[in-house]
Amino acid sequence: MLSISARNASGSGIRAYLEGERDGANRGPEDYYAEAGQAAGEWLGSSAESLGLSGAVRERPFDALAAGFDPGSGQPLVRRTGESHRPGWDFTFSAPKSVSVVWGVAQQPEREGIEGAHRDAVRRTLAFAEEQGLFITRRGKDGIERERAKPIIAAYLHGTSREADPQLHTHAFVMNVAQRADGGFGTLETKPLYQWKMALGAAYRAELAHRLRALGYEIESDAKGSFRMKDVARDIERHFSKRRVQIEAALAERGTASAKAAEVAALDTRKAKEAVSASTLRAQWREAAAALGFAAERAGELRGDPAHIQRAIDTLALIERLTTEHSTFTTADLTRAAADAVQMAGGGLARTREVAQAIAKDAEVIALGPDRYSTRAMLAIERGALARAQHLAGDGEYRVNLGASAAAA
Repeated sequence: MLSISARNASGSGIRAYLEGERDGANRGPEDYYAEAGQAAGEWLGSSAESLGLSGAVRERPFDALAAGFDPGSGQPLVRRTGESHRPGWDFTFSAPKSVSVVWGVAQQPEREGIEGAHRDAVRRTLAFAEEQGLFITRRGKDGIERERAKPIIAAYLHGTSREADPQLHTHAFVMNVAQRADGGFGTLETKPLYQWKMALGAAYRAELAHRLRALGYEIESDAKGSFRMKDVARDIERHFSKRRVQIEAALAERGTASAKAAEVAALDTRKAKEAVSASTLRAQWREAAAALGFAAERAGELRGDPAHIQRAIDTLALIERLTTEHSTFTTADLTRAAADAVQMAGGGLARTREVAQAIAKDAEVIALGPDRYSTRAMLAIERGALARAQHLAGDGEYRVNLGASAAAA
């Protein structure tokens, strides 16, 4: 799952949120990783290197970039800086609940393997977004000129939900400062990123599923286009999904079920995380899971031989799916459909790219523009409807069936 939200607080306030000090509460680094002494975050994005940023995220560079300044020289990188500068956007990548449960309960080798698969899936998805040219800056009068840019991203790995359930997720904070091809910097236009939100979420799941299979885990299809770890009972997922239960209860009370309503309910019902040590959390998770018949040893038994076999994908079925609800589709729609198929067929992001390109070049698919497609069958339907409309428009008479009129009266 991927969610995107704007952050408008100060750099220190945002950093506190990302490091675990929820809403600015002074309670130290993020709960699960404080004990291990791991870095709070890591720099990603090809523009970070040009500013000398790599490895762990430090306080001063983060706060400077969040205000629009060069972290080295302190000079402005964009026109508006300080309080008038929008800091950036939080891209939150969350692993499916069954993955988080196994990660939380398993012994260290399995836990580190799953954590590494998640980290790599997030990194690859963000790199894929950059390859697709989704980070855009504007320049010129009224920002009429649009240019591809290189992003700066601070990624923070977290391990718990607000109810202290295992929830493996990464907050990838995209700075509102990006480097253009000429070396200059500008602020980001986020419309392409929001348009690709569902596609990037699907790409992350496809890559994560691919890497989990390579570790020897079996996965199966789940509701809403996601996947789950095979042989993890639903009641265990439910037990460790207290936040989901809270949100569902709030939605039921209000009589709503839309995605926007769910977002509002999530904000209304959330609370600050409590500081709990890693060892205490693991002990609590394992005790609860064992009571439900899922001990740490059982979590380790889920891992078998690495799976590298890829199943065939019916591209014609994907093409039909793309025009089920709309007569045209975009590159983002195409990528999402490809990633959903690859998630279960295997191959990760590399295969997702291959399948998407194959569909775009299929003889049945017609390019209507640089980012808009349709199919021959759909165009034939559209042309038929247009021909009928033009025929009716030229017909100046309409005969009334008197018998039918009388009967209706």
